[in-house]
Amino acid sequence: MPPLVSIIIPSYNHAAFLKTRIESILKQTFQDFEIIILDDCSTDESREILDLYKLNSKVEHLIYGSLNSGSTFKQWSKGFNLALGKYIWIAESDDYCDPNFLKVLVERLEKNPSATVAYCKTIQVDENDQPLHGFASYYNEFEFGRWDNDYSNEGIEEIRNYLFKKNTIPNASAVVFRKESILSTIIQISNYRLSGDWLFWIMLLESGGIEYSVGTKNYFRFHANTVRISSSGKSLGNDERKNIWLYLSNRKIINKKTLDSLFLEHNLIELNKLSQLFLFIKNYVQSNILRLKLY
Repeated sequence: MPPLVSIIIPSYNHAAFLKTRIESILKQTFQDFEIIILDDCSTDESREILDLYKLNSKVEHLIYGSLNSGSTFKQWSKGFNLALGKYIWIAESDDYCDPNFLKVLVERLEKNPSATVAYCKTIQVDENDQPLHGFASYYNEFEFGRWDNDYSNEGIEEIRNYLFKKNTIPNASAVVFRKESILSTIIQISNYRLSGDWLFWIMLLESGGIEYSVGTKNYFRFHANTVRISSSGKSLGNDERKNIWLYLSNRKIINKKTLDSLFLEHNLIELNKLSQLFLFIKNYVQSNILRLKLY
């Protein structure tokens, strides 16, 4: 009989945190799961640590890549193809969670068959497990206190009110989702390097609802090897953000006015629109100068 949950651990150069990650999974109060570990050609001591778990009965697959994929979302795709569970949890290799994490989120999904996604409160911590913040400031532009309480919502409403603006599910490790809802998403997110998770949640929520719980915690690690947006990465991030907003527009989830507003706010105006704007300003200035001369 297949496990209820498949846990995918995409691993890359997180040797310092692997034991904490894996032990936080093995100590879950809910135990009906399999573990799929995918190491993306790590260059640190990750292999030595992962080998300690290769005979563990919960580890169904331990795969070492021979060439770095260049994208964690390609690793997600590999894991999806191996997963046997009804639900999937992507447990990033440098994060960890409370012992009741799976119990709480699986119960939310079991009680609401129309929900495709369940996630929990995330606390950002440093490399020594010291809390940094709980994302309150990240959510400030939305409803005050919304993420301080449990909630349920229709997926499309969640997108239209929150996820359209930015990724309000900031860490994949905080999420458990239905495997049956992922089939159409795999190829599309594999082409992303930074924002594939944001698009992934949007696509999942187009077909079902969302559950949020503060009854358990996910700990999102921020450290020296955390992926940051460099100057080149910023350009890539902008391109991916733009593609996501165009996707939402094409799907009629946001209208053109909202799309243009998002582009303006994030300085993503297309060149032809920018040239039209300059032409408008030029004509406006010239007409006003002419009017002043007439007076």
